[in-house]
Amino acid sequence: VCLVVSPLMAQEAKFKALFLVKFSDYVEWPAGNSVTVLGVVGDSEVQEAAQAYAAKKPGLQVKKISSPAEAATCSIVFLSKNGLGALSGYVSAIDKGSTLLVIDGKDKVKQGADIGFYLEDNKLRYVINIANIESKNMIPSSRLIQLGTVI
Repeated sequence: VCLVVSPLMAQEAKFKALFLVKFSDYVEWPAGNSVTVLGVVGDSEVQEAAQAYAAKKPGLQVKKISSPAEAATCSIVFLSKNGLGALSGYVSAIDKGSTLLVIDGKDKVKQGADIGFYLEDNKLRYVINIANIESKNMIPSSRLIQLGTVI
């Protein structure tokens, strides 16, 4: 996905939040949950923007999480740059559960994350690890795959 992003952090946070909300439409989880829970670690601007979008989308809840144990209760977890030091803890806590792990940055996607945001030419883009997503019994839509860069 290519969206023009201003250098302002608040604007970038809004785009990340929009992507996270849209990811809930582009991934099919195993049957069971009627509510999608988006957990945000370490970025209150992304959390606030996601909550504003979620208010208009029934079946989506956004919450701040502060530990890997809380991640297992979420459908999607966003780990901001200042939380990347704990990536291995979140990967372990989620294990093979059906939680989409999205991180800020593309370099660590091969270390257990499913999707990683990055900026290129002032556009917010993402890399996607399809094999990792599918190993968690989730099905990424063709739209999600087309809009990202597969690794």
